[in-house]
Amino acid sequence: MFPCRNAEELALSSDVVITATTAKSPVFPDDRRLFSGGKCIIGIGSYTPEMREYPDALFAEAGQVYVDTEHALSETGDLINPLSRGVFSKEIIRPLSDVLLAGNKETARPGTVFFKSVGLSVFDLYAAKTLLERGKMTGNGIEFEL
Repeated sequence: MFPCRNAEELALSSDVVITATTAKSPVFPDDRRLFSGGKCIIGIGSYTPEMREYPDALFAEAGQVYVDTEHALSETGDLINPLSRGVFSKEIIRPLSDVLLAGNKETARPGTVFFKSVGLSVFDLYAAKTLLERGKMTGNGIEFEL
């Protein structure tokens, strides 16, 4: 790990970038160099149409955009804003479930991969259920009533 002076320096020196902000405007400069080279970009903030973490430049480099649910297309400014202006095509957007169901048969497109999650409570419940079951199986954790 090394210190970075700003978001631009961080993006340039990282293969994976994960953001979780409620920013109303992109937290990175609109510079496609920041997103080039086949990076993995994950946005888990910006869950309303007014919020946006990433600039248009990301989509110039993105070979594939994955979403947790189709609702992301109408919920996050990260997708609504650039799509409405024709910055990129819906054709490169796929639900993550397609990848999971395809197994090893998935063919990756060249370029940077962007995963956008707006969250869905059923995912949180499933994760909690899975952790509880694994904890019980391995004898870890403490079960208590609230």
